[in-house]
Amino acid sequence: MLFVFGNLLKCIFRLLLQFQAMPPLFKLKFPVIISLSLLLLFSCNDGPEPIKLTPEEIDFRNQIVTVMNYWYLWNDQVPEVNINDYATSQDLMDAMINNEFDRWSYVTDAAAFDQYFSQGTYAGHGFGIRFDTDGALRITFVYPGSPADQSGVTRGFEVLEINGRAASTINNIDEALGEDVEGVTNQFKMRNTEGEVVDVEISKSEVNIVTVLDRRIIEQNGQKIGYLVFNNFIERATDDLKEAFSFFATEGVDELVLDLRYNGGGILDIAVELSSMITNTTNAGDILVEVSHNDERVYNNKKYLFENQEVHLGLDRVVIITTDASASASEVVVNCLKPYINVVTIGSTSYGKPVGSYGFRYEGNIISPISFRVVNVEGKADYFEGLPVNSQVADDITSNFGNPEEACLKEALYYLETGGFNNSGSRISPALERANQQLMRGFRAEIGAF
Repeated sequence: MLFVFGNLLKCIFRLLLQFQAMPPLFKLKFPVIISLSLLLLFSCNDGPEPIKLTPEEIDFRNQIVTVMNYWYLWNDQVPEVNINDYATSQDLMDAMINNEFDRWSYVTDAAAFDQYFSQGTYAGHGFGIRFDTDGALRITFVYPGSPADQSGVTRGFEVLEINGRAASTINNIDEALGEDVEGVTNQFKMRNTEGEVVDVEISKSEVNIVTVLDRRIIEQNGQKIGYLVFNNFIERATDDLKEAFSFFATEGVDELVLDLRYNGGGILDIAVELSSMITNTTNAGDILVEVSHNDERVYNNKKYLFENQEVHLGLDRVVIITTDASASASEVVVNCLKPYINVVTIGSTSYGKPVGSYGFRYEGNIISPISFRVVNVEGKADYFEGLPVNSQVADDITSNFGNPEEACLKEALYYLETGGFNNSGSRISPALERANQQLMRGFRAEIGAF
């Protein structure tokens, strides 16, 4: 028995009229031209029972196949697939990706996508989590005003149980916490920062993302050091960064410690704004980063230039704190500033996402395949193993942001005082690094919080 997937004429017609390019996750703005390639796929009826799909789902899955063959960075490696063989649309996309490099291509709901990138909100508890050097699952940050914040949870709390299950036995935290819908409630057993075991009930609701988690001045040996914890490259970050850098400029900071330890990336335009605020106006017009596509999309390659921001610090050095959660646009800032100023990194090797994607809108959904590489002005790219640090120091989750005794910040301050490194922290094991990276995948990795 042969399966012909989709009404081809209808597919092409709807593709031309309805398939619109969302502003990409890295905010590239150019027309999307969809090739009129006829996809005729066949499969023998000797495999598993085909999944029954609605006409709408058939149509959507055909669009995923078309987008992957047209925009995917590794489109020459996309295999032929039978769209009826997969339980979900994400499973279909996963069957087409480059398993050696791609950990990020996803499909998701357009409303949730817009809510995060444009409005700066999401439905959830309002906290980040990761494993510490001892393998304990800890709260890394809490958004002010979020359900977690209102429940008294703070950075450093250890998660012992979720809905009666030991956290150490849960393979998929995202799944264990349930659907991201307002009103979904979870029961936690946690150990607070005083060492007491407490029961905490948290219901999901709309969380307002705070892109700047901390900004302050630290005075040391007559110098003013700006400290900035920046957590999300989303649209609302533009105003948050302007406020923070205006504060630093007014205070006349001499140095900057940029804390990107949990920043999973986002919009490339925001990375350009941040980099331009750090450096001199004389850099305006210089190439910060170039994006390059597959061989069939080379005309979409684009160079991003430093901007002449109204607020800038004019620094020739920046200290950046990273972990294996620092990804994408965060790594662009590190990698692409290096040819221009002295970039000193402290913490642990970054995540390793030297690629970016677009969000293509179709019938209330987003198709987001990896579509381009990011390259600095010296040609450095493809750092899939992450960007190494100058000083290896483990994330000290038990200490608050801005505490001079917190291990990573302490090392940054030591370097700014002495010009050397103390390497005071212990390194997290590779197994725990992998476990941290597995905590958040797909669109969850974009949000970077639960």
